[in-house]
Amino acid sequence: RGDYKLPLNTDYTDRYIAFLDIIGFKDLIEHSECSDILNIYDKINLNDFLSSISGNIAFDSIQLPSSIVPSWSINYKIMSDSICIYIDANVKNALIELIAVCTNFQARMLNLDVPILVRGAIVRGELYANGDVMFGKGLTKAYQLEEKIAKVPRIIIPTELIDTYNDCDEQFSKLKNILTYKEEDYFYIIQFFLFYTMIARSDVSCDRVLKLSDYVNHQLNIYFEPSIREKYLYLQKWLKGYKPGENKT
Repeated sequence: RGDYKLPLNTDYTDRYIAFLDIIGFKDLIEHSECSDILNIYDKINLNDFLSSISGNIAFDSIQLPSSIVPSWSINYKIMSDSICIYIDANVKNALIELIAVCTNFQARMLNLDVPILVRGAIVRGELYANGDVMFGKGLTKAYQLEEKIAKVPRIIIPTELIDTYNDCDEQFSKLKNILTYKEEDYFYIIQFFLFYTMIARSDVSCDRVLKLSDYVNHQLNIYFEPSIREKYLYLQKWLKGYKPGENKT
């Protein structure tokens, strides 16, 4: 113990931080194999999201790359049912990339055969991260927003963070508006449902959006606790406008 030395880096770093929570993780652990849980976390590594949306959304004829930040700049740490993804704030396009990664992850979780709900928050703040050690005001703020404000399956972003963000290449500036949507409580959320339907469209064997709707209705029929029902009622709100078959190519 007397030989312990502080790590070389002993300063906070200004970062964009996403704190995500997998809802219902205890039940997932109880009823899933270890390989199934690992498959969930593998979805974080899928980094082709930006290039895939360029074929589905009119984007001024710009072919989006798979990532708009260097791959080494994206970091994440998994803590059971919680996931922290972070990028240094001085990296150009950092916030847009972080939002895209979270959108991709949430949409792919909804597209599983048994959908998994994700909620979270994205903030800018101080974070110390070195190996297994992670702490800072930014992480605390993201955690508190996820726990106290997000509540339902959405990933929220403070309005000021979106409205003032301009540290991005000009050709990607419109992505900020494509990837986010402002809700009634004045928080932005990532556009999970729009991109979920894009991912679901790739399965030509069935209408996966309709399948998700059936799943949500089933959960509402069997659960009566208000805290559980509000999560599925939130998803149902997004699903109401969907017409069967419209996600078919």
